Amino acid sequence: MTAGRSSGSAPADPFRERKSPTPAPHPEDHDWSRPLRPVYALFAGVLIVAVVLFVVGAILTSSRGDLPFEVAKAGVQLFAIVLLGGTATFAFGELNGRREQRREIAAEARDERRKLDAEAREERRRLDAYRAEVAGELIGAYHRVKAVRRTLRAAGFEPPVSGTLTVEQRTEFWEQLKLLNACQLTLEKVSRDIKGQPEVYGEDSAFIKREVDNVEHHVNEIIADWEKQGRGFIVGADLGTIMAPADRLRSFLLGARVKEDVANPIADAAVRIHALRLRTSQKGAGTGRDVTTAEMTSGSSRTTSSSAERL
Repeated sequence: MTAGRSSGSAPADPFRERKSPTPAPHPEDHDWSRPLRPVYALFAGVLIVAVVLFVVGAILTSSRGDLPFEVAKAGVQLFAIVLLGGTATFAFGELNGRREQRREIAAEARDERRKLDAEAREERRRLDAYRAEVAGELIGAYHRVKAVRRTLRAAGFEPPVSGTLTVEQRTEFWEQLKLLNACQLTLEKVSRDIKGQPEVYGEDSAFIKREVDNVEHHVNEIIADWEKQGRGFIVGADLGTIMAPADRLRSFLLGARVKEDVANPIADAAVRIHALRLRTSQKGAGTGRDVTTAEMTSGSSRTTSSSAERL
């Protein structure tokens, strides 16, 4: 790999916008006794009255006859009523508070689940879009490589070549090799991105990177021939002489290994990436489990050749 073919910046990290959920206030922080405070105050006042009646009646009973006794008796009865009523009110209030607490906890748990589900859907959407972009870059690179090969063959560079290089041929040759160089840079960028973000591709990361690297290496060897022999492509030069040392370029134009070295690896990598996209959005039918890559690609691997032909 030469310095002149260093690739551009890697694609943006699809995980960079991930945010941590904001913690919800804990239900235990809520003061559940606040609605019952007026009731407690009323019972406290009545209790004080009952105690006063009892004390007054007890003091006056010996000197004032039955009336103070009845007053003291009424105070005791009022005290008993207040005690029982206060206990019942407190118990019901506590039960109601706990019930409201459970309802609030359940509501906050539902809201948190909905929020997490929405974030998970957004994460899957971004991953799906990112993987689709990568797969599109790979397939687009293959289409451009194929177009370069066809254009050069149509311009008279299909081996065996003869005659002298014309102005038009030289111009076409340089334009197409510059396009091929751009394809190599795209493949190099994708490979570096896969290496830097293996979590995006999971267990298929190594396989996809290996396939992309195979294609990038093949295209890079063609570019190396161009770099070595490019100065010999001058108008009037013998085509057979200048093309003879460019073994990889001649093999590429002949199409001897284009399918094996370019089409099939691109198709295999694209199939795996699309399988990953499906795995983020589909579940195993009736099982509630994630569909594995092996399940998604079973059968796809048997049609790789036909897929490559359609690229």
